Amino acid sequence: MTTEAIRFVCAEVDGWSVADPDWLIENGVDADLVDSLTDIFESDLSRETSTLYVDDKPVNAFRGVNGLRLLSEIADRLGADRSQATQIGRGSRGRALRDAILKKLESEGGAA
Repeated sequence: MTTEAIRFVCAEVDGWSVADPDWLIENGVDADLVDSLTDIFESDLSRETSTLYVDDKPVNAFRGVNGLRLLSEIADRLGADRSQATQIGRGSRGRALRDAILKKLESEGGAA
């Protein structure tokens, strides 16, 4: 995966997001990686925090890639230092993984 695609993921994906697989591939994320992480996510329409939205409208289910899993997989593939990504919260862990990925890219002169 290119450095540009990795930086795209770090800018656009977080620990809570579920990303459209086609959108990720269109923006340079390896199709094999996207396919391996693609799943069907179901909404719990009774709770705002568990409801999925497409175009600002609640949906019952969505085919996508879990942002936290994507960040984790990229960190693993790069050999990024995950020692700070031990938080329980999805958002905090996602930010820590993103930071570890970007730090790894910096240490390699931006090349992945």
